[in-house]
Amino acid sequence: MRHFALPCVLLTLIAVCCPRAWADEVVRPERSAPLFVDGGFDGWYFDVPDVDDPAEHITIEDGVIRFSGQPVGALLTEAEYSDYVLSLQWRWPEGAGNSGVLVHASGSRVAGPWPKCLEPQLQSGDAGDFHGIGGFRYHADHKDEPQTGGRAVKTAEGAEHALGEWNTMHVVCDGNTATVYINGVLVNRCHDTEASSGRIGLQSEGKPIEFRQVMIHPLVVTPTDTVSLFDRESLAGWTTDLNDGAAMTDVFSVDGGILKDAGRPAGVLRTIQSYRDYELELQWRWPAGGGNSGLLVHCSDPRAMGPWPKCLEVQLGSGNAGDFWRIGLSLEVSDEQTTQGRRTVNTTDGSENALGEWNTMVVRCDGDRISVEVNGEAVNAGWDLEADYGAICLQSEGTAIEFRKIELRPLE
Repeated sequence: MRHFALPCVLLTLIAVCCPRAWADEVVRPERSAPLFVDGGFDGWYFDVPDVDDPAEHITIEDGVIRFSGQPVGALLTEAEYSDYVLSLQWRWPEGAGNSGVLVHASGSRVAGPWPKCLEPQLQSGDAGDFHGIGGFRYHADHKDEPQTGGRAVKTAEGAEHALGEWNTMHVVCDGNTATVYINGVLVNRCHDTEASSGRIGLQSEGKPIEFRQVMIHPLVVTPTDTVSLFDRESLAGWTTDLNDGAAMTDVFSVDGGILKDAGRPAGVLRTIQSYRDYELELQWRWPAGGGNSGLLVHCSDPRAMGPWPKCLEVQLGSGNAGDFWRIGLSLEVSDEQTTQGRRTVNTTDGSENALGEWNTMVVRCDGDRISVEVNGEAVNAGWDLEADYGAICLQSEGTAIEFRKIELRPLE
């Protein structure tokens, strides 16, 4: 997109004379909710001079929000948000165009028609690029230096669907980091953003664009009821970070209620949201002989060690299920246990079922403590875990593996 510069005096006048009084309270979502409610624009403001009603240029029909593309400007939430997951779908109904999602937005028309903010790009072919609008400061993970304004190109290509098809974007805003997924693929991440809260916006930028299912979700969930992370029909709620720019469907699939992991290339299937204080039950088997994989808990920074995020790995490798592997996180264990570098060996032998049979693992994460059972037998435990929440991941690590039940329960 093209960015504009305005004289300082004019910017000051705009800021002073802006007729909109923005809410002072910063919202941290506690539950998932749509940002467009009852087919209207309650809670939104079209930041364009002399346009009081967004419906003059933006329509909502059957859950689809259609921007005509004119006039150029931003549709902004009245509320400010922090620590959240934003999910939405978009498509280009009349050919390639330009638009973007705006996060941590402040001010009114600070840079031409746009507020000061971080923009995850939606422009066709460039979805997932970052733009720092109005001199917004951030540090893209794949760049050596932070930047004031400007563009940081996405790190994965080919994630967008064909023009006219629906795409899905997730933006994870966690403190001063922002992570962007396109159609389940991690495409960009930055840290040290100059703001950690602000309004959310959608751009009207010259071409018709359509949105649907614009939702905001809590960043961290503490289960209060049993939650199935795998619905046995789809990979909804999951994203991927895989080597070689592989797409989710290159490695992970669902067939007959079973989640199949091809094992190559290496990487992870990762929950969009983070979780704390839970009991996780997982069922897995090796369909074609033994192999290696793991359940990763309290995941944070992607690719902290090769393709693996910063986390604690609970090993699923055949013959070693229940071992701990520290991937950037510290953990204390009993002096009686065998620890070899990053690995703490599980305390039993023979807890796994025969190759090809289903196994059940139960992992209990309670504050900074963790315990593991395999097929009903306690096999490992630790405390003083460096993190007490994070995403949950399944590894793709060289061998085909299958999963059936992935269920979270509240702690009793």
